[in-house]
Amino acid sequence: MEKEEKDVKRKEIRQRIGMRVAALRKHAGLSQEQLSEKAGLQRTHVSRIEKGRYSLNIETLQAIAEALGMTVDIIDPGLQDLAPLKRLTPPMVGSLGTALNSKVTEVFKVEK
Repeated sequence: MEKEEKDVKRKEIRQRIGMRVAALRKHAGLSQEQLSEKAGLQRTHVSRIEKGRYSLNIETLQAIAEALGMTVDIIDPGLQDLAPLKRLTPPMVGSLGTALNSKVTEVFKVEK
């Protein structure tokens, strides 16, 4: 694989991880500021991670997972891709919200 292809792949992985972190943070009802405090990070760091602009190490990923009450394997991009969620419109999200929250809570065993 050429360097350019590897760079594109790395960027895609960073973006998928960032999208997953943002989705899990929002599901937990946390702001970026609250997540950053719980994880021991700066808010700008969390923002860059969620936007896929920062390559994070395993320690940072573990801190975020723990702050969300999860483990690193839940955040792993090799699991279910959240890309289809980008196509949802606000009315669609509103009508799916309750069902989705219930399913996410069931699948990830999220404690409220």
